[in-house]
Amino acid sequence: MGKFEQIAILTDLDGTFLSSGSGMVARNIEAIEYFKAEGGRFSLATGRMHYNLDQLIPGLARLINAPAILCNGTYLYDFAADRVVAENFMQPDVSLRAARYVRENFPNIHARVSRREGYLLFEGDTFSLNELIGYGIDTYEV
Repeated sequence: MGKFEQIAILTDLDGTFLSSGSGMVARNIEAIEYFKAEGGRFSLATGRMHYNLDQLIPGLARLINAPAILCNGTYLYDFAADRVVAENFMQPDVSLRAARYVRENFPNIHARVSRREGYLLFEGDTFSLNELIGYGIDTYEV
């Protein structure tokens, strides 16, 4: 039995696991591999969805050895099996009403709402739209 057998580490990505330049830090990878070799479980807990994480972190399915907590806790994703393990998304009509409420009452902010069906984007939010282009993710303007 390894010395980390009963321990799991989950990390956020932006500014935590990934450097400010969105790159991986070699010493972090070495530490993770040692931790896993000693029985530890390593994964992610992030606001991001699974669609583009393997492009952001090459070899992600081999790096983590536990399901990732994604979309701010909305679902668990097993990258090794390439499948959703558990999910708790808002109903589509509720998420649409929430997005419309935010857009109408807070017109100076930018946000996107992650849904099983894709993302809700505020009309004219070219930043979010450009970020999602090329991942085959459906987007809907609110």
